[in-house]
Amino acid sequence: MKSLLLIGVLLAWAGMALGQSSQANVSGLISDAQGAVIVGAEVIVRNVATGAASASTTNDSGLYAVRALSIGRYTLSVEKAGFKRLVRTSLQL
Repeated sequence: MKSLLLIGVLLAWAGMALGQSSQANVSGLISDAQGAVIVGAEVIVRNVATGAASASTTNDSGLYAVRALSIGRYTLSVEKAGFKRLVRTSLQL
């Protein structure tokens, strides 16, 4: 199994597009240590308080988006066969 870490998680938080909003979006790019994009990686965003989870899969460009999330604290995980699982905690939306 490859020991490459999934890196390059670029998070773009956009929850306040038009005034105040009670929802947020998470999007980004998933790549390996050499900068090659990871196609088909599963991205799960889980609300720490409620346990509610939303998922996305990276496209041919390594991009993902999870939309319409409630404001709160989240954990983001990325998994792909052959790569080590990546987890980021305490993401505040």
